[in-house]
Amino acid sequence: MKLAVESLAQGGDGLARHPDSGEVIFVPGGLPGDEFEVTLAKRRKVLRARVVRRLKDSPHRQTAVCDSRPKCGGCSWQELVVEQAMAWKGRLLVGSLSRFARQNPKDLEMLLEPIPVKHRGRHRVMMRVDPSGRLAYHQAASHDLVVPTACPALHPRLESVARGLEQIAPLLQGQIVEVAMGLDGSGESRAVRLHPRPRRRGEATPMTRQGLKSLAQTIVNRGIAEGAWAESEDGQLVVSGNVELGGHLAGDPRFTVRAGLFYQADPAVNASMGTELLRMVNPRKGLRVLDMHAGAGNFALALALARCRVQASEVDAEAFQDLSRNAKRLGQGARLEPLRMTAAQALSRASQRRPPAVVVFDGPRGGDREGAQAIARFQPPKVVAFGCDRVTFARDLAEMGLGTRYALHRVGYWDAFPWTHHLEAFALLELKGA
Repeated sequence: MKLAVESLAQGGDGLARHPDSGEVIFVPGGLPGDEFEVTLAKRRKVLRARVVRRLKDSPHRQTAVCDSRPKCGGCSWQELVVEQAMAWKGRLLVGSLSRFARQNPKDLEMLLEPIPVKHRGRHRVMMRVDPSGRLAYHQAASHDLVVPTACPALHPRLESVARGLEQIAPLLQGQIVEVAMGLDGSGESRAVRLHPRPRRRGEATPMTRQGLKSLAQTIVNRGIAEGAWAESEDGQLVVSGNVELGGHLAGDPRFTVRAGLFYQADPAVNASMGTELLRMVNPRKGLRVLDMHAGAGNFALALALARCRVQASEVDAEAFQDLSRNAKRLGQGARLEPLRMTAAQALSRASQRRPPAVVVFDGPRGGDREGAQAIARFQPPKVVAFGCDRVTFARDLAEMGLGTRYALHRVGYWDAFPWTHHLEAFALLELKGA
């Protein structure tokens, strides 16, 4: 069957239609203007194309700069010219806002030009040892293994970690390993978190504490990274070296995030997000702010340093530890109150005492419907929202009451993940009549 790709889907695939029935077909790797010869497969009531060959190139197609494309599925828009990629991210964001929140913003802001080459300071990948004894990852949508080559998206210091990790292959004892590697704000100190696990239940026993220790110490002793921690399926944890990555808040080395926990992969994007946060909040001494999903305190501490009175909620135990430690290190214990509870619980608690004037909502990729509904219920005067998934971002805004209770004053995005369909979106909502 021959197909012509018409547009792009929210998940990044090309979108075509069946020539007879008009049914939607998803085309992995397809770009608008491409024509393919394909076979079709239906999965979960969705038609997906299996490309036999490309018959015609999109006018917006370029040659990938990575030798691992398309085997590696990490940068699925690398063949799409950057101007078109940025435009499509905006169109898809508007499409989500229109569908879920009934908003069609005309003034969508695109902040900060993307710098795709050698920019990422955080990377996560699942790996295993291939039959030749080398550390490899799974090819996209396949069980075939691929040995990593140079990655043009990774910062050179992290790329050296990725190459060096091959030295731990003999220590993995038949396990697969989730690898999270990170870089500090200065671009110098590196740390790795490893989570070895059996490939299948019962196939291999959990790694012993001594095995974990050997993994972590090998990484540090051989100079692969300055710090490493290894965690087994049964909860054992071993740390070697320094796993705290500093400098991700305005370059301040006292603010640290441990490897494997969340922080923005691109320091320039993080700095721009902090600037826009302060513009939208308009901080002043004593302004009461609730930061929902505070993580290690990236936004909460920026607001505390601007003399706001901040409550910061976080449910993840490790992120909460980093948040509490960072508040003390930066001398903001009097202005910032860490709360180990859900976002909805934190807003309910705050609203029954001294309600916040501003809520910062930076939900997880899967969204936070309960937290968004709490905003609709307690109606703080101003909401500054962030999200890394267009669909759940729009759904959460709709749950807050965008268009009914709240008016949209600003909306836009950062191309925080060049060469992919992902973005980081923001919106400023203000309560109608407030």
